[in-house]
Amino acid sequence: SEIGQMTALEALYLFRNRLIGTLPTELGKLTAMTALDISSNSLTGSLPSQMGQMANLTEFVASTNNLKGTLPTEITALPHIRVLWLNGNEFTGQLPTNFVGMVSLEHFYVDSNMLTGRLPRDLGRMTALESFGISENKIVGTLPTEFGQLTGIVDLWFN
Repeated sequence: SEIGQMTALEALYLFRNRLIGTLPTELGKLTAMTALDISSNSLTGSLPSQMGQMANLTEFVASTNNLKGTLPTEITALPHIRVLWLNGNEFTGQLPTNFVGMVSLEHFYVDSNMLTGRLPRDLGRMTALESFGISENKIVGTLPTEFGQLTGIVDLWFN
């Protein structure tokens, strides 16, 4: 795909269009990108694991699409990500368990999906987290005690 050749691209805002299809794996080649907003479209398929190569990404907004599958563990390796909105899709499975690399994450929304399982304890290590939404999923169990370390959290959305 041609988008992989745009290696100097830093920001791409495609929200509220009528985009269809899947996300190209070549997104991983856009290592200069800091912001990607593809929300409110009709995109399908899964998040490419190659997105974990987008080392400078600070904002990724993919809410309100028809994205499916499990969340790739590679997204937890994004060292500068501050905003991650994946709400309003059809993601399934459990949240990745290793969030240690996401030390800059401030806003994390995965509500209105079909996620299952328990909340990972590593979420409590994301001390920059200010807002977290996971309502309208199929999460079970109790809040991990590590959530007590989230002293800067302002908004917490559970069912």
